[in-house]
Amino acid sequence: MTTTPGVQDVAALLEQAAESMKHLLYRISLLCREIGGAHDVKTSVDLLTAQVQTLHGTLAKNHADVIAHSQKVLAATVKHAKQQEEHANQQRLSRLAIQAQVHHRMAIDMRANHNQASSRITPKQKSLALQIAQLYGWKLGEKSHSAESTNAHYNRRWEDALESFLNACYTNNTIVY
Repeated sequence: MTTTPGVQDVAALLEQAAESMKHLLYRISLLCREIGGAHDVKTSVDLLTAQVQTLHGTLAKNHADVIAHSQKVLAATVKHAKQQEEHANQQRLSRLAIQAQVHHRMAIDMRANHNQASSRITPKQKSLALQIAQLYGWKLGEKSHSAESTNAHYNRRWEDALESFLNACYTNNTIVY
């Protein structure tokens, strides 16, 4: 014969089932926390990944901006250096042109003095004219023969220098020989 469970047995079974349910709910809550924690971790990782990608993009843009700016600065520096060099060359050419004009005027004055009276030009003035002619790189006459005196040679070279000065002309502030 089968016995039917009594009220006490059913109560014990219900109590046991309730205890099992509590234990199961506790385990489910732990599992939910783990799943929720994992979900939170995944969300955090996704958020950090997005931030890293944003920072990487910002850094790449900043790097490109720095390179572009550096190239502009380099180009401006090269341009400025060229302008300074051109300016220095213009100043040098202007000084040389002014110097050549002064020398040309000096030669005209010497020629006028020489035509009036040869004795009015001092050896120092002749020497200065020779030095200036040599500064321009003009070739002045050598001794025509061994019997030519030093004084005659000096005077002939001075005449060559004076002639070179007088034959020089100016175009656009530059001397043309």
